[in-house]
Amino acid sequence: MYPKNNHCQDHPFSQLITREHKALIKEYTQGPPHQQILRSTGKAQISITVSDLRELIAPTSPINQELLTLGLENACPIFQGSYLEPAFFPILQQNGWPGVINCFVNQHQTSSNRPYNHHPNLSIPVHIGGNHWVAVCRRTVSSVTSFYYADDLNDDSIEKTMKDLLFVNAHQYFCPPGSRWVPCENTTHRSHSNKCGPRTLLALSVLMSHLQPHDKMLAPYIIPNLAQQARAWMGSCLLTGTLQLLPPVMESVTTRCVIQRSAQSSPCQLIS
Repeated sequence: MYPKNNHCQDHPFSQLITREHKALIKEYTQGPPHQQILRSTGKAQISITVSDLRELIAPTSPINQELLTLGLENACPIFQGSYLEPAFFPILQQNGWPGVINCFVNQHQTSSNRPYNHHPNLSIPVHIGGNHWVAVCRRTVSSVTSFYYADDLNDDSIEKTMKDLLFVNAHQYFCPPGSRWVPCENTTHRSHSNKCGPRTLLALSVLMSHLQPHDKMLAPYIIPNLAQQARAWMGSCLLTGTLQLLPPVMESVTTRCVIQRSAQSSPCQLIS
């Protein structure tokens, strides 16, 4: 299930995925394929089956939207963030800003399912052509709004489309004058093996959490076997209700940092 690479296993990111995490993933990939193992406590329609988890761990399988959504439901409360559904960009492209107004709530309303339209820490997973995930994270720090972008294919045409949609079509509350577009350095591994889903969740978690966001935030996570490591990382985050990330420090990272929330506050329920 997990290819051995001694050099990669010594990397701090690899060390976040413990033997216990791998054993837990192995345990929950057993059983009937359609057996539910995870469900959202806030969105009744979202649940994860044994088959979904198997596809997450399989080296070349794509992952579904439910897995990414549950990952964001775990990650966002930790970093005081929120997220938009992947449908946001297609609707914006087709109908302009009036079409996406219902994706948001008034800032003073209480909702666990929708953010307000100028939320300072907002993740946007984007599904391109039905087969590729990219990450956009809107951060407002010291009154400056930046859109951090990560694509593990580094496709210039996709990036241009995302940037143009936001900077031309989005409301000024969402994309105020002077907003920055920041493409984050991201290594493309060949051959590509449908790892964009787990890497998008990893990228969004880093982009949301970094204390001093910049274009090289993802560098500490770029290792030769990142495709499989990102899959194992995502599986362990979902099953344990924790989020394992390196400290937001470049190059000098040598120790692990595990950020954990109590089970009582988890938006996902593990079904025994």
